[in-house]
Amino acid sequence: MGRPLSVLDSHRVAYINDLMARVSAHTDGLYEQLMDEEFSYASQTAQDLIVLLEDAISSLDESSNSR
Repeated sequence: MGRPLSVLDSHRVAYINDLMARVSAHTDGLYEQLMDEEFSYASQTAQDLIVLLEDAISSLDESSNSR
């Protein structure tokens, strides 16, 4: 068995799991919207995904600067 997760590690894992669930939901929705030719919805979903990924990049930058 591995070592137990610290509180900090638990929060990091929870953040990663939440982030990946949101990315997955956006990409699933985008796929469906493109397939259904719902282009205005697809455009908004793509924009929302970009914002989500920019937030993830910002969080990575903050984490690397704090080390």
